[in-house]
Amino acid sequence: MKSPLALLVVFLVAACANPINQKTASNYYDAAVQAELAGNFALAEQNYGRALINARLGHSLDAGISASMYGLGRMKGYLCKFSEAEPLLLESLNLEVSATGPESAITTKRLFELA
Repeated sequence: MKSPLALLVVFLVAACANPINQKTASNYYDAAVQAELAGNFALAEQNYGRALINARLGHSLDAGISASMYGLGRMKGYLCKFSEAEPLLLESLNLEVSATGPESAITTKRLFELA
């Protein structure tokens, strides 16, 4: 009898995971932007990383994952972690091209950051 109850609880938690994780990703992204504006790049890196994890867990759209990935890549670049920054920026670029097309302003922004 405990088994069906456990399955029901797991199902209910899983059903709620997407909106919760998406909202959490948004909150971390906002916190990252604020930290970046304040010049605290280490905190911004941490918050962009958390935003990216939650965006992926929440099955966010490619554009949302790309934005968090782009921010994280930029902060890693600002902190001279170039070997970690490059793959994030490249993947962000690929996601953005698939989401908005190769000639969008956002895609161009990703290309400039890679340069």
